[in-house]
Amino acid sequence: MIVLREYKRGNETYYKLHLIDETGKDTAINEYYCKSASKEVDGKTYWILFDSNMRVIETAFDFLNYHRIDELKPNTKKQHMQALKLLFCYQDMIKKDLRKFSQDEFTRFKAFLKGISISGAVFSFELKTRRGPETINNYLLAYRDYFNFLGCTNHFLHDVTTKNFAITINDVNVHVTKDIQKHNEKKPKEVIEVPRYISVDEMNRILTVIRKDYTRRDELIVRIMYESGLRIGEVLGSKLYYIILRQKGKGF
Repeated sequence: MIVLREYKRGNETYYKLHLIDETGKDTAINEYYCKSASKEVDGKTYWILFDSNMRVIETAFDFLNYHRIDELKPNTKKQHMQALKLLFCYQDMIKKDLRKFSQDEFTRFKAFLKGISISGAVFSFELKTRRGPETINNYLLAYRDYFNFLGCTNHFLHDVTTKNFAITINDVNVHVTKDIQKHNEKKPKEVIEVPRYISVDEMNRILTVIRKDYTRRDELIVRIMYESGLRIGEVLGSKLYYIILRQKGKGF
C-alpha cells in the first residue's frame, strides 16, 4: 500500500509517500513540497513559488506578480499562492497535470484540498489540515484564474450549470439567468436557533406596548397567536381574523 502523509516544517506543509509492504514495514519513498517566499524590491512585493527541487515556477511567478496587478489585493494574492502551492505539490505527487484530470481524479484532488483522509486498498491519504467550503471555493477560483492566465482549461474545473430565478424590481418580476460553478462546494446554511416560546412576563410587556400604541384588534391577533400557538399566516387566514376585521367599526 502507498500512503500519502502530511507533515509540518515550521509554517510550511509538505508531504511524504510511504510504502507499506505485506509485513507492515513502513518506508518513506519520496518527499514533496512547494515552498513560497516574498521579496520587496523598490517598494513592490514579489511572490515566489519553488518546486520540490527549489526551482522557481515561472508561470506562477508571472501569474502572481503581473496578472491583474491593479485588481487583486495582497491577501487575495497570498491565498492564490497557497492554492497554487497545493496544486503543484499534488501534481508532482501523482505525476499528472490538472488540465488532464478525469472526473474521479478531480474529485480526489478536491478531497485532498479539503484535508479528508481516505483509506483505500492501494492508496490512502493521511491528512491533518481541514479546509471549509469557502476556502475550497476560493482555491478553485484561483485555479480558474490561473488557467485563464495560461489560456487553458479543465472541463470539470470550469463546468457550470445554469439556474433561472425571478426577482422583483419596482413591483416588476424580472427573470434572471445565472451560471453557477458546478463543482463548487455548497456552503452550509446558517442555523438560527429560535426560542420555543416567550415567557408570560415578556408577553405582558408586549401587550403593554400594544395597548399604548396600537389597537384592540392588534392585541387580539397577538393573544390568539400566543394562547393558541397559531402562526401569523394561520391567524390571517382564519375565519376568526375576518370576524375581528368586521368588528373594526365596533370599537376595535
